[in-house]
Amino acid sequence: MNKKRFITLLLALSSLLIGQRALASTPSGTPDPVTGYITDTDDCTITPDQYYMTVYRVGLGNSLPAAPTTSSPIDFSGFVTVFESSSGWREQVKKGISAPLTGTKIRPPSGTYTFAYVELAPKIEVKAKARFNTARWQLINSATYTNGTYNNYKENAGAYFWSKNGSTYNWGNPPFGLVGHGATVDNTTYAVTKHFMNSIATDSELYSADFKINGVTASAYLVNSSYKLASGAAALPSANPMGDIARIIAIMPVTLTVTAENTGLNISFNVSNGSTIHMNHPSNSGRAGYTNGDVAIDCFGAGPFEPIITVY
Repeated sequence: MNKKRFITLLLALSSLLIGQRALASTPSGTPDPVTGYITDTDDCTITPDQYYMTVYRVGLGNSLPAAPTTSSPIDFSGFVTVFESSSGWREQVKKGISAPLTGTKIRPPSGTYTFAYVELAPKIEVKAKARFNTARWQLINSATYTNGTYNNYKENAGAYFWSKNGSTYNWGNPPFGLVGHGATVDNTTYAVTKHFMNSIATDSELYSADFKINGVTASAYLVNSSYKLASGAAALPSANPMGDIARIIAIMPVTLTVTAENTGLNISFNVSNGSTIHMNHPSNSGRAGYTNGDVAIDCFGAGPFEPIITVY
């Protein structure tokens, strides 16, 4: 009888998608024990209602590949492909765990594998909402600041904030208008926010980074269509914030053994903490109309995910 083997791959993207701040595999948003409202006043993660990613390839190998440069592509010759979709499979994850990926899944040769990589589009889409235990603000464009007050944009304790249609970028301040707010969720404006990876860092241009997962090096790269290290990105309000970025490549350590009794595999994703609520303290940056301790909600951005490979 076939035995199932399960392995959860904690991606370098667990740090990449929130600007190199590692998070646990459970939501970090702290709910009030009575009301269930979020109590955090700094960035935290929650389980989104919907989460979309576009996956092109997943591979297994036994060593880190040669890193890409602006003149040479990343070298995957030491990896075997276990999933492939030439046009990209847009995977929808609802409330935690996705269905298995649909595309060409290939049983790898028998053996033990110590590294895996995932290739995906540099865009994550998130639909999420949250209620807060204290009054929160929505940042607005300074051009609409009138009469010396922002009071019309402050919601009292227990109010909802939710994602709206629009785009934001990992590097650069999020544009205004990406969240809605009110005593109840307005389902006519509750929509997906698109989060584009134009840098691994949130405050500078960065196309590659190494991380440690259980003491072993993991790597993340932003590459162009030739799989060379990307270039040319810029922070908003640049007219071309993405430069020539075409893919995210994440390589991470794993321990996966495939034996003769295994006939195939499935790949799915866990996004229990797949949305980061981006918050800030406007008074710290000198914005008029705010007092010390005020917290503003910028957007519901992308958060980390865990690919789950099931060998059967």
